[in-house]
Amino acid sequence: MSLAWKHEVPTLSWTAKQKNPHLARAVLSYLWNQVEQGTGCPTGMAYAAYAGLAREPALKIWAEKVLGTVYENSRREVADKPSVVIGYAMTEKQGGSDLRETQTTAVYSHSAEYHGAVAHWYLPSYSPELNPDEMANADIKQAVTKLAPARTKLQLVKATAKHLRSVQRRPERTQVL
Repeated sequence: MSLAWKHEVPTLSWTAKQKNPHLARAVLSYLWNQVEQGTGCPTGMAYAAYAGLAREPALKIWAEKVLGTVYENSRREVADKPSVVIGYAMTEKQGGSDLRETQTTAVYSHSAEYHGAVAHWYLPSYSPELNPDEMANADIKQAVTKLAPARTKLQLVKATAKHLRSVQRRPERTQVL
């Protein structure tokens, strides 16, 4: 997690000054997840959460902290942390957790400040059309699996890079993703 945050895996699309920052972040996320799959959910959620947090004035501090590049998992007030990690919702047992065994405690340290600003959504079990990362990953997987099977990590990296370069040369494709 520390390396992912340090290298801006969850935040590059919001901090980069170059063109196509969301594509760059999707590529970075894809490559990062080839090395460490266990951080895909928290990096993806931190990426996805920023847009909503940034639009809500009452949640401004969360928007600022979600862009942090120092991972910290301590239980301190948000204002005292260099960055925050955003949680996610599990919609089915097959997601990797036995939800009957999961117990959490809600803590409202700023409940009056956020009254009316926090909403609950019922999530579909699978909705790739709502997740740009999922769409980019599906595109890459579809293209790479049409080629001869990669036998080494280097072959996989080269095949992925070749496909991403072809997408980069066709900006209309990135708008669809």
